[in-house]
Amino acid sequence: MAIRQNTFILKRSGVPGKVPSPGDIQLGEIAVNFADAKAYLSGTTAGSILPIGWDRVSITGGTISGNLTVTGTTISNIFSGATISGGTYYGNGSNLTGIPDYYVTGGTLSTGGTLTLTRNDNVNVTISGFNSGGSTPIGFNWKFDTTTTNANPGSKKIRYNSSLLSGITAIYINDVNNDNLDVSAIFSSLPIGTKIFAQQHTDATTGVLLELTSTAIDNTGWWTFPVSYISDAGGTVPANNSEVSVLFLTPGTSDTYTTGTTFSNNVLTIKKNNGSPDVTQLLNNFSGLTINGNLTVTGTTTSAVVSATTISGGTFFGNGANLTNLPDTFTTGFTYSNNNFTISRNQGLSALTTNISTMTGLTVNGNLTVTGTTTSSILSATTLSATTIVSNSILPIKNNVVSGSTFSGNPKKATITFTTAFSDNNYSVTVTGSDSRTFTIESKSSTGFTINANANASFTGEVFWQAIKFGETS
Repeated sequence: MAIRQNTFILKRSGVPGKVPSPGDIQLGEIAVNFADAKAYLSGTTAGSILPIGWDRVSITGGTISGNLTVTGTTISNIFSGATISGGTYYGNGSNLTGIPDYYVTGGTLSTGGTLTLTRNDNVNVTISGFNSGGSTPIGFNWKFDTTTTNANPGSKKIRYNSSLLSGITAIYINDVNNDNLDVSAIFSSLPIGTKIFAQQHTDATTGVLLELTSTAIDNTGWWTFPVSYISDAGGTVPANNSEVSVLFLTPGTSDTYTTGTTFSNNVLTIKKNNGSPDVTQLLNNFSGLTINGNLTVTGTTTSAVVSATTISGGTFFGNGANLTNLPDTFTTGFTYSNNNFTISRNQGLSALTTNISTMTGLTVNGNLTVTGTTTSSILSATTLSATTIVSNSILPIKNNVVSGSTFSGNPKKATITFTTAFSDNNYSVTVTGSDSRTFTIESKSSTGFTINANANASFTGEVFWQAIKFGETS
């Protein structure tokens, strides 16, 4: 028996863009436009014609919450004027329109480790947890410039000061890297000793390892990094305009230790090795402190500092004002001989001596013992009261010789001036000469006298004189 096949043909149209009119189809009836490949259904109310299939619908002003997966390349009309929130969007994203396009326009990385990204809609996105110090490496990308002059390499660029990797002693880097990040805050915080590694992305042989030898220099918009060469990968510098990655590895925390200590005017100062500021502390009292070795004390308020303190095995320097509980050092005697003043001390310490050639205006109370032969100048203009002056057995004597040719006038005379005056004119003078003359003395004073030859005739022979201070020898 033959099977009868029935074909149902819907109301249809082959005119592109034609849509059934109300009344063309009954409620629940379907019509097809085969030119557009679209189907239409009479809606729930008479005269309402609706297209069938959501993918044929242009959604205007709708809201989609949740995840949305989009594939294909002809979906732009779907999202025109649509708001999509709270979702994750999947797909190749081709030709999507009406969806906000967010992208990064710049950013900064602070020394505290916070990355701030600036978006095209002027909304900042902050990400914390980036560590710019310690021993954690940080890296950025720049374009390489083969010029070696000391200048700004240009926006988003880096250059060396040498065309040989082993000859690099300075790097010049722009503030902004290829990702539009201004990393100047990081540059300013890099410590001396930071290791710097740079390499072209596509050529490992361009790698070079350097070390920062002094603080990076901010040239406003670009930086100079003084470096020393450590090693390289055996190649050449990167190609011009090639992408270069630069890693910065800080040395971490270094040991800090003292390099010296001083104490002055009750202030203890401790110097440190790393150039950090000195540590100072005001110390008003050392109670029970034991110091072995030499101690230098300055200032006049040290008595409170050294109170109840044991100091052994040391020599004490300073003015010594108000020092207590320290071994007393005192004088045990004084002597003065041949212009040397000697002070004897207790504890078997060496005597103190000083040379004094002149004492003017000195007042001595008590007995004074003077030895030597040059005492007349020492005691000049000196007041001695209630004093017994004891000298040795040698009386002060002065003598010299003059030539007869120096005598002048009629009669011939010569003036004698002592190099060092006597204390007064109480002295005797003896004069002898090689020529026969009767020499006499005139105008005698503490500073000298005049020899009179008592003749008008000139002579050239030598004349000898000697002046002896009056007194008795014991």
